[in-house]
Amino acid sequence: MSTILSSRQVQPRHLKLLFWGDTGTRKTESILRYFPNVLLIDTEGNAEQCVGLPEIPEFLLARTKDINEIIKLIDEVSAGRHRFPDGRPILTVAIDSISVLWSIRKDTRALVAEQRTQRWGKTAEEATMTQLDWSMAKRPLLRLNTRLANCPIKYMIYTARLQDKYAEDPRQKDRIFKVGEAPDAIKGLEYDMNLVFRMRNAAEGPWECQVTKVQGALGRELPSGKVLRAFPSETILSYTGHLSGESGALQDETRLAEADAARELPAEAPTAAARTGPRVSNELDDFYAQARELGYAASDGSPDRQRIREVLKTNGYQSFNPAEAPRMLSVLRQAREPGSTEPAR
Repeated sequence: MSTILSSRQVQPRHLKLLFWGDTGTRKTESILRYFPNVLLIDTEGNAEQCVGLPEIPEFLLARTKDINEIIKLIDEVSAGRHRFPDGRPILTVAIDSISVLWSIRKDTRALVAEQRTQRWGKTAEEATMTQLDWSMAKRPLLRLNTRLANCPIKYMIYTARLQDKYAEDPRQKDRIFKVGEAPDAIKGLEYDMNLVFRMRNAAEGPWECQVTKVQGALGRELPSGKVLRAFPSETILSYTGHLSGESGALQDETRLAEADAARELPAEAPTAAARTGPRVSNELDDFYAQARELGYAASDGSPDRQRIREVLKTNGYQSFNPAEAPRMLSVLRQAREPGSTEPAR
């Protein structure tokens, strides 16, 4: 049964992003450099070019062009079956690029159209794709988009190549002319995204990116049409209330030793993105009290906060969010069930 929450309890925890542009415009690099705990699904075979750069932290890599395999991989990541060698959870999944997957799907259906045409005694050059062909080409990609929309992975990112947009000349039907540029991807992909960046190397001046779509409150900081000369990692990561916005090795996800030394979950010390005053403190006390009822009690009968934090960190939680409390309690409950991998105490 679905949990019903007040909008005052809900905070942004999940973003779907699209980075598109010409070759060499830092789409892949920006993902690996600025986002936490990245699994890069490489469809182009270029990911190794980013290995060994000191500004890019460790990332996980999968190479495949099979959409069904990608969907399976996303399901496995969502279930927590893949982690970094040191136990960190995957927080970012990037598909680099969606253009390759779309090209393969179009080629597959074009081959079907050619075979159909040849059965009628015509040449392959005379083949045309029907509406059914286009629908069949899109179907696996639409299924992939549905997975992205419903999975719990914090950052889901597509990259896409640039393609020119053309229109028919109304005065000369046999002539077309360029009317703009767009992502080389399934039509309507931008509608499924929360944030879209057009990346480019400016004709005169440095690299830049432009916001071509944004949803919700993030638009206050990154309004549509805004042009940036530096990647807005701090704005994006702060919006989701998870990281400090620092890049590479300085990301909070790598500071578990400091958090352990402090013996407190990071959000118990208010952050700029999640400072909500005494209400959060009261809800945190209630959360610990419920965890105690699940069996997480210290020798004096108080909640065993250290043990609670250890279990939550093992499952990817680095801070307390009231909207996540039911799920966090579920994680704690499952960790105490027979057969769980939680260490005995």
